[in-house]
Amino acid sequence: MLDEILLGWTPLAFAAMGALLTELAGVLCICIEAFISTGAFLCYSAYMRTGSIAAAVLFAAFSCGLLGFLLSVVVHQFRLNLFVAGLAFSLAAEGLCVLLSQRLFGNSGVLRLPASPQNRASFFALALGAVLLTWFVVRATCAGRRLRAAGLSAGAVIECGLNPQAYYAASWACAGILSALAGCAMLFRLGAYVPYGTSGRGWLALAAVFMGFKKPVLVAACCFVFALASVVSSGSPRFIPPPALPAIPYLAALVLYVLSCAAHTKSCRNKPAAP
Repeated sequence: MLDEILLGWTPLAFAAMGALLTELAGVLCICIEAFISTGAFLCYSAYMRTGSIAAAVLFAAFSCGLLGFLLSVVVHQFRLNLFVAGLAFSLAAEGLCVLLSQRLFGNSGVLRLPASPQNRASFFALALGAVLLTWFVVRATCAGRRLRAAGLSAGAVIECGLNPQAYYAASWACAGILSALAGCAMLFRLGAYVPYGTSGRGWLALAAVFMGFKKPVLVAACCFVFALASVVSSGSPRFIPPPALPAIPYLAALVLYVLSCAAHTKSCRNKPAAP
């Protein structure tokens, strides 16, 4: 069971770290779901062409990172609504992947790998490294402090002679890279690319950011809880009606969110008032 939980945790952790960086920069990326799906498709396409897992993963990560960077630049240059642009990109990316799948592989449905390489431990190690690296960058580096400053007060960053847009774009590029890695992990775990098959992992990753109080380790812990709930829902316990099983991860997200809000409110009340 622990093996299945860790397998479910891996893509969630990748995606959540990417979403966390954008939230700390003050420009939450809501198209994490689209980056996961796009990354999985690009990884499948590159693997079918090269036969190399490393090349396929690098291609997917670079491509989605570039997409995230360009999307951030377009949103800033044309002063687009962040959420509307993110939703539009999500819908367009999902549909474009299906269209390209039909054109390139003659199939708009499930695309199976000819052989499913077993790289579960490698992706788990990468996800764990992503969590630790995010924690280190955010808490112990100058770039991380400037990233958080851009999210807290763009004006203050400008006064220091820095460009907050550079940090916004960098955070979206990182979100694209990490979300693509999530898609790659799902692809090789399932042994197939499934259109619209992210099962809401992008939204769960966004939820984990706030439930973990925007702290990398706590966010990763929330992802573990969601992975556990997903494993429970994949079974068929007698005391849970089968139609209700798919809703368990989302119910867990709601319960965890309420508990985290209650804990945060209590901690704020217990703080001594400023003199």
